[in-house]
Amino acid sequence: MKIEPVVYGGWPGAYRLTAGAAELIVVTTIGPRILSLRMAGGENLLYEDHTGFKVGAWRLYGGHRLATAPESEASYTPDNQCCLASIQGGRLLIRQQLDDGLQRGLEIGPEPDGSGFRLRHVLRNAGSAPWHGAAWAITCVRPGARVVLPNSGCKARFWTHPSEHYAEASSAQWRDAGDHFVVEPNGQKGKMGLASERGWLALVRPDATFIIRGPALLPGAAYPDGGCNVEVYTCPGYLELETLGPLSTLLPGQELCHLECWQVLPETFAPSEWRTLDRLGQKSRACRPAAGAGA
Repeated sequence: MKIEPVVYGGWPGAYRLTAGAAELIVVTTIGPRILSLRMAGGENLLYEDHTGFKVGAWRLYGGHRLATAPESEASYTPDNQCCLASIQGGRLLIRQQLDDGLQRGLEIGPEPDGSGFRLRHVLRNAGSAPWHGAAWAITCVRPGARVVLPNSGCKARFWTHPSEHYAEASSAQWRDAGDHFVVEPNGQKGKMGLASERGWLALVRPDATFIIRGPALLPGAAYPDGGCNVEVYTCPGYLELETLGPLSTLLPGQELCHLECWQVLPETFAPSEWRTLDRLGQKSRACRPAAGAGA
């Protein structure tokens, strides 16, 4: 994997990481945050927000970020400050500069076979009191594509919202396709989640396919949102592909990690080929969940 410093979209202190024909760009002046993912010469698959959307002091920015679940005010702790970055052992390491509270970090390295990227998200309790929650990795992608998830036979959960109309379970944008669950965004706001034994999601576009392999379910562990470890949010401007870890308690000084493996392919997959997505989605056994705090 090649790592080189760049300036991206006006953001200094960015890095371009290249694995095979795929490249991603991380910015370190905010975040940690990945703002670009593409095949060489292709379009950015990630959504970048230029609307200035905010929740208090927190800004959307777009791209890929690490949050905490269950969703609460703490999930929108601002990540607007410069991070520390270093290159060690062929990996890029980025972490927030915090002396107190919950510190977020991101380590990016190559897949062993060079086919993509391995993302190690780290939550470290730098405070003085225990913290309880889960890692929540969120990737904003551009619309105009379907999302395919493996269907483990569990019932999907659909969100409601007290002040906004969310797509109901009967909406045409949600489809149970037997071995797979399919999200066909139609401009509605909505969110669904699954307890997925296989823990992967795929963004299937006409020109490319983006696969996120998150941790499989940890037997006996409790998960946020009624037991979900994969979730998809839809709205008119973008989609969010989300993976979640188990609920954990971190004592001061402890940390947990949440792994994702990313692969981008310059091809699309018809429904008759989704079993190939299953094979690709389960390729990396390294993306099993961490054993617990400090792993």
